Amino acid sequence: TEVRGSLPPVGSTPVIASRFGIDVNALDVRSEADTEWLRALVWPEHDERRRVLSTAIELAREDPPRVVSGDVFAELPPAIADAPADAAVVVFATFVFNQFTPEMRDRFRSMIFEASRRRPIYLVVIGYSEWFRSRPLPDGATEIWLGTADGGEPRARRLGLCNPHGWWIDWSPGEPQPW
Repeated sequence: TEVRGSLPPVGSTPVIASRFGIDVNALDVRSEADTEWLRALVWPEHDERRRVLSTAIELAREDPPRVVSGDVFAELPPAIADAPADAAVVVFATFVFNQFTPEMRDRFRSMIFEASRRRPIYLVVIGYSEWFRSRPLPDGATEIWLGTADGGEPRARRLGLCNPHGWWIDWSPGEPQPW
């Protein structure tokens, strides 16, 4: 990824305590059929995307993430509850909320706020900014947002802009705001 603008707004790389993925149709990087399906989704003329995908599959096979097929509303609350007590809970939602109905988005936000009454929850959102105050974007860009809910009190901050396929990222954080 090409870094544009300033460097990321972190002092050090955090330690990952655990990883857990949820999808209605989860794919397994150890399955040849699943990885062939992923490769088939890359347009024929996109050689660089195909190369990046192959590298990502190889890396994921070295340390496969735990990914389950299921309903996020059933699977996420127990996953948050089971996360190590001394670890921050970070939920990534990349290009998924545009596939939710408005009712599902409201339900998801309520679920995060409710979980934050027991521990802080951090939500990284890429590809959906309707929950947050947004500005016009340059062509081919999407925003990266960090929503924080602690004790049911939500805040949000734009972390930057990125290319939807990860080719570049521009760390340009905004001021915290209500979520």
